[in-house]
Amino acid sequence: MRTWRSSGACARRVARSERELAEEVVAGPPGRLAAVGRLLVPDEGMIPGFACDRCRAPSADRGECPDCGATTRPVPDLLEEMVQRTLDDDGQVTVVRDAPFSVAAKLRFPVTTEGSRR
Repeated sequence: MRTWRSSGACARRVARSERELAEEVVAGPPGRLAAVGRLLVPDEGMIPGFACDRCRAPSADRGECPDCGATTRPVPDLLEEMVQRTLDDDGQVTVVRDAPFSVAAKLRFPVTTEGSRR
């Protein structure tokens, strides 16, 4: 017996929902993860990078933390760091299949550079 699940309708609906959700967010790396209400990450892939031992801010660059000035340490996957930090800050994380982006976020509030070392 063929049902709506076996017809592929469910998979098409999920794919459409993921695309709509991805279009709803602000694309690009979150500057301050506490501002992230929803983080979207691809279901595959890793992005090696760095994280601050003091404030946990992720960074693509080695050296001084852009937020607090402490030294950064290597991490195998920036996406995992961002996911954990977002969850710790009571944000939501959505994993997107065949994502057309490397990371995207919908912010809870505007992010400013005031108070940042940048």
